[in-house]
Amino acid sequence: MRVLVASRGPSLATMLGAGGYDVIEARPGDARRWGVGDDVPDHDTAVIDLDDVTLSEAVIRQILQTRPDSHVVVIAGLSPDWREPHLPEPTTLLEPPLTRERLLAAIETTLRSPSRAAQETPTESPLAPQVAFTQVPVQTPPPVHDAVRTLRTSLHDLSSVREVATVVAEAAAERVVAERIAIVLPDGPVWRVAGGVGLRAVEERLMVEPQHWLITDVLAGHRGAVIEHTDITRAQLRGSPLASMDQLMVATSQSLRAVVIAGRDDPAFGVLDLAGLRAVLVEAEPALEEAMAVRNLARDLAPFADA
Repeated sequence: MRVLVASRGPSLATMLGAGGYDVIEARPGDARRWGVGDDVPDHDTAVIDLDDVTLSEAVIRQILQTRPDSHVVVIAGLSPDWREPHLPEPTTLLEPPLTRERLLAAIETTLRSPSRAAQETPTESPLAPQVAFTQVPVQTPPPVHDAVRTLRTSLHDLSSVREVATVVAEAAAERVVAERIAIVLPDGPVWRVAGGVGLRAVEERLMVEPQHWLITDVLAGHRGAVIEHTDITRAQLRGSPLASMDQLMVATSQSLRAVVIAGRDDPAFGVLDLAGLRAVLVEAEPALEEAMAVRNLARDLAPFADA
């Protein structure tokens, strides 16, 4: 199945490629040119993650105009404009936080959509009904005790968020030659330091509010940052881990809504360092996502534990 991904970064394409899809990557500049004469690449499903709601709406309309059999999955941004987007049908809107499971489920749903089933089901004669139906077998979920037994036998294969985050931090520190690393992951309405290298005790327990600069500017802006001599950004960095370091670098993951911060005293980080930090984060996304899912399940099961 061919999936067209129009995004500001490579994480979605990497995620879908790992899921076995034939991915066609496009950037915002490519998407803008589709409306002024450039052909939209051939595809089955399109995933749009452009943050700008006006551009997203225009791109979706252009895709559906040139390829009416396409289904579009659009990732909502964090700006207020996304509260009431005017998205043409058929479009599936995914709001943050975005997970790998939600994205893959949305794409798989397009395979079972009635419009696509009608196109793929041949009619017997010109007089046959124009609407075709396919019967999807219903899978009965396994009994609860079977699911519990399977999970218990797999406990030794599971890792906590802190364990995985620490391993990721160690890999990042080695990759970019950083003295300190902080992995900051979403936890409900806030972001928390999940693990790191060289962190102070107070930083290990640090909570980052959603209105912090790291979240509203860096993460929401789908970008990274290299900060040389942090004195000039001290006010913005207040309340974040590693704020006292002289040289900082920040990479983000849109699929996890995660932030990774690297710090050292000298020399300054560069563009290649940022690319290396981003690569480590992309490689770690599946493991971090699984650990976060295990954490959430453990919390959901807490009421069933004996007092």
